[in-house]
Amino acid sequence: MPGGAVHRPPFNANSGRRQVAGVRQVAGSIPGVELLPSVGVGLITLAASLTNGVLGAGGAILFVPLALYVLPALGTRLDTHQVTSLSLVQGLCAFAAGGIAYGRRGQVAYEQIWLSGLPLGAGGLAGGLLSAAAPGPLLVLLFALVVTAATVILLVPPREGRRRGRGAQAVVAALFLGIGALGGAIGVGAGVLLIPVLLHVLGMPQRTASGTSLVLPAFISGPAFVGKAASGQVPWALVPAVVLTAVGGVLVGSLIQRALAPAALRLGLAALTAVLALTVWTRLLLT
Repeated sequence: MPGGAVHRPPFNANSGRRQVAGVRQVAGSIPGVELLPSVGVGLITLAASLTNGVLGAGGAILFVPLALYVLPALGTRLDTHQVTSLSLVQGLCAFAAGGIAYGRRGQVAYEQIWLSGLPLGAGGLAGGLLSAAAPGPLLVLLFALVVTAATVILLVPPREGRRRGRGAQAVVAALFLGIGALGGAIGVGAGVLLIPVLLHVLGMPQRTASGTSLVLPAFISGPAFVGKAASGQVPWALVPAVVLTAVGGVLVGSLIQRALAPAALRLGLAALTAVLALTVWTRLLLT
């Protein structure tokens, strides 16, 4: 394919459905429900971004299954590469809106952001470029493994306030390099894996870990998005809908977060990842 573009099925002129910039509207949707692609994507982005704002993570791991399994019921089907590309856009919006909101409350560890940004960015760029050659089912399998691991780690109560030395920072850098590559490839998983590292390896308080984890994935999402755009994986017509609804959802979610206890935030994120892991594993095993 010229320019390395991902193949899109041809539009059927007899189907009576419109195709927007390579995005398919499909049969088999909920009877009487057929939303424009931008509206359907906006709705699932809003749900994911509210979660992102409340928990400090989880936006992408909610966006991906909603886009893969719920969006077709609303009349639009995206392939896995398109979905993971849009999840990166959602993550960048979470950084811009949520990072500012948490930062104003002093809940972002800026020094840690600069220490961890380089390994995350390097891994994200590599993962984004290499993901074009990966089959869709493999990306979904990686996603299932990520949310399963995150669930187990989040169920373990952290020991907050125990600051670690330079050895811990070296461990964090190595872990973040791997998390960056994984997040860049599948467009998800960075936030839910970063929070356990910040809590258990660095002993960071829950609210600070949540705020910091909103900003750190930008080092993955930015380079990874460049890699996906360069390899023709981005459905550009849907990007504005993701941006608008993601910013609003994250800002509202960050306000809700202030009323919740730290333990509730951690267990809420663990519950979310557990449900998603079960859903995706069920889909993988039955198809």
